[in-house]
Amino acid sequence: MNNPYSPPHSQLEPDLSNHRTPSVFWKIFFWFNILLCGIVYPFAIAEQTMSALDTIDMVMTLAGLVGIYGYIRQKWLNYSRFWKGLTIAYVVWFMLYTWILPMAFETLVYGENPEMDIIMIITVLISGCTVFGLYKFAFTTK
Repeated sequence: MNNPYSPPHSQLEPDLSNHRTPSVFWKIFFWFNILLCGIVYPFAIAEQTMSALDTIDMVMTLAGLVGIYGYIRQKWLNYSRFWKGLTIAYVVWFMLYTWILPMAFETLVYGENPEMDIIMIITVLISGCTVFGLYKFAFTTK
């Protein structure tokens, strides 16, 4: 016989068995980027050599950092469509700003001609990690 006054047998707490928190690498990566942006962007602004493309790059980089922060803290999960779009836009922007515009149209990157050197390699590595973190945040978190 069913007791109408008995509590329900449903699980009322979230199932955290499949929940994986981001590794320490992402926290170090985030704080390293914050430090890097805190050093580079004030000097770029103070030198007044930033073009409109450099400003767009700064905004895209900071938006990517907000996405990495969201991935680390597991926040803003209701805006997954926005983060999916930003991930795609970030990849397109990085390809345009780093490779296509400087090489095809000879635009300056933060007032300098781009060259294949260690800074270009570091930029590719940092942006690659940012894209991967944005991808994990936008496409795999629930």
